[in-house]
Formats: sequence, C-alpha cells, structure tokens
Amino acid sequence: MIKICTVYFEGLYKPAYVTNLYRSLKKHSSVPFQFICLSDTHQIEADMVLPYNHHTYIKLHWHKLKYFCELFADQSPNDEIIVMDIDQIVISNIDDMLLYPVGQKELVSYQKWWDMNPNPPVSINGGWYKFRSGQLNCVWNKFIEDPEYWQLYFYNQNVVNYKYYGEQNFVEMVCKRNKIKITHMPGQWIGKYTNDATTNRKLNMMYADKFDQDYMVLDTPNDDLKIIHFANTTSNIHDCDEEWVKENWME
Repeated sequence: MIKICTVYFEGLYKPAYVTNLYRSLKKHSSVPFQFICLSDTHQIEADMVLPYNHHTYIKLHWHKLKYFCELFADQSPNDEIIVMDIDQIVISNIDDMLLYPVGQKELVSYQKWWDMNPNPPVSINGGWYKFRSGQLNCVWNKFIEDPEYWQLYFYNQNVVNYKYYGEQNFVEMVCKRNKIKITHMPGQWIGKYTNDATTNRKLNMMYADKFDQDYMVLDTPNDDLKIIHFANTTSNIHDCDEEWVKENWME
C-alpha cells in the first residue's frame, strides 16, 4: 500500500489546498493509494482524516514527523509512505513519482536544483519524503526525545530565518547520522514557483540551464514537469492568477 500523508492546520492555507491536492493526485495517477491528512478540520477531502492537536508541544508542520513512526496512521510493515506538503500543484501524470523505488533504510526526496549554494545546508526538500514504514523510525525517535529543542535548533543556529523552520534540516541530519541512504528524484520533474515575477524569471532560466531545455513555465508548464511547488513563506497558490494555475488548481 502507498500512503500519501499530509498535514493541514488553519492559518496560511485554506482547506481547499488539501482537497485540490487529493483530486489532482487522483486525476494524474493510475496507482492505487490512500490519502491521509492530519487536520484540524473535516472540511477537506481525504481517505482518512486524523485529528491535529493544537494543545501540544509539537508545532505547525513538525506534525509531519509523526508519519515516520510506524505506529501512526495505520501503517503496515510493507507500506510505502509518502509525506507531502499541500502547497503543490500536480500538473501531469505522477505515476513515476509514486512508484519511484525506495529500499530499506532509504529516504527519497526532491532534487533542489534551484539552490545555488555550493554547500547547501540541506539537500532534500520537505515537500516530498518517501520511505518504507518502520525503516526511518530514527527520525521520530530522535525528535520526540526533545521536540521543543529541535523545533528551534536550526533557527537558534542561524541556519533558517524563521522560528519553527528547519524540519527538513532535522530529517536530513538524523538520516545522515543513522546512515540512511538519501536519494533524489530527477530534478526536471519538480518546479519551484513564487508570486514574484522577477523570481520566477530567474527560476525559469535556472531550470533551462540546469536541464538544457526550455523554460520551466512559459505560458504553460514544461512537459517534463509533474509537480510545481509554491515553497516559500510569501508565496501561495491562491494568489497566483496565471492561467495554467487556474486550469490545474481550483479553489
């Protein structure tokens, strides 16, 4: 069983983000999966809705780490777990991503082609984690030892600029310490987009240069793209008025 796992809480996004992601995954895949959302509302579409607890020491998106525990979300030993952020648009067939092979003690994530830092502080992207149930318990076990410490650790170390950011840094750190194999899917499958036209022009040129092909989005998304991620604290899908967004994401 493939379980696609997400988290929603009231704030920056609306419940439509969960529903639209679920519908777009169904539309653009032929692979059976179970869609699970840890949520503080039932005004969403999902195969399973789990309660998001605001009255806890676990903050915001750090709740995603619960899925690394094999006892959470009715996991079975052979399940393949995919943890996704909801600020993404699925724009073409995603079977290759859902079925991307993952072995024992392995984490599969996005290739962050847009990071120009020659020594980036983190190589994975928290928008997509794939692993086998029970194989990465070390992530949850380390986190739950002292959640309050780890949730601010990378902010206090000046690695990230916002409080309670650094979840993907934590996941990669624990994986490396436990000799977990880290694999990146082909970068040309993943787009990064913002609500700023200047930034998007730079991303388009970076994509074209990196993969030796056309722009990432030129009126319509590049044919190689499967997902476009609005991964930025100041960017969101519902404020983007480009036609390709309207065609692929309905509020």
